[in-house]
Amino acid sequence: MRRTTSIGLWLGVVGLAASCSLFARTPLVTPGPAGSSGASELRTFDEGGLTFTYPAAWHELHFSVNGSFSHLIATLATVSVPVPCATTVDPSFTTIECRDRYHLTPDSLVVDVTAGGSPGFDIARLPAGAIAMRVDGQPGYVQDLTAKNLTADDPQVGADLIRTWVLPSPGVPDNFFRIDAFIRGPDLGPIEDQLDAMITSLRYDPPVVPLPTGSAAMAAAEAKALAALVKDSPVWSCFSLSGPRSMVIDSMPNGPPLAHPQLATCSLKIEASPLQLWRMALSIRLSKPDPYVGTGETTVQWINPDGTLGASIGGPLAP
Repeated sequence: MRRTTSIGLWLGVVGLAASCSLFARTPLVTPGPAGSSGASELRTFDEGGLTFTYPAAWHELHFSVNGSFSHLIATLATVSVPVPCATTVDPSFTTIECRDRYHLTPDSLVVDVTAGGSPGFDIARLPAGAIAMRVDGQPGYVQDLTAKNLTADDPQVGADLIRTWVLPSPGVPDNFFRIDAFIRGPDLGPIEDQLDAMITSLRYDPPVVPLPTGSAAMAAAEAKALAALVKDSPVWSCFSLSGPRSMVIDSMPNGPPLAHPQLATCSLKIEASPLQLWRMALSIRLSKPDPYVGTGETTVQWINPDGTLGASIGGPLAP
């Protein structure tokens, strides 16, 4: 959920650093299909990598709220939602304050759809009270905040319940989508039914490519990925598909150089992940500690279903 902030050009949105464009003066309201807005009529949302249906009576709004770690894709609402960012220009500096400036009326809601990322984010690491779920075949989770545990910033919008869905961004393990629904009763049942139908209809666009099945497919992906790594750095040739291998190296694959060339033992393990990516863990252990790189390093290399390289993250090897 959003947090009120006033620190120059940066602010907090959905718990992540963000900024509001100086040119975000009025929201862009996306018109729905022609005809009445009956309860059974639906519109289709398709933006930012997600597509789903939602009641035609809801308004779709677009505000320019962007940051280094997140951006607001869209807001859906049954109440009026003013532009969240207010700009104050002083002689010496400009301040932008972004916060929720709407107030829920009885039996209403506001839904924020956000894309974000965080180093080390793991969709399988559930927050306290969250419930695991699957969205279009991908792992995700949902959690509720009720009136008993809402934060001090939340009562200003009048929410009785905040329901949050988090799901991964395909191909980028530490990125995610987050959908926050701010709901006011007293009749929460019909609103929750509409939200459940929206989440049930949710799909990725473009669709997620599933991993091929079978050990042969995994072996082929492993070989293709390792060959691509070796092209980037000859140090990767320390690794073998047949098991651990030892070789004298003079640097880590991506640097830095070692103080002195020495024998290293390299091992890897590949497995399928629920994210429809192969996960290959590679470790380089030196025969003795090096003053620059310690005992070695470990890398997690994500591999796409077709064997091409995806994201990777590395760090020092534990002693």
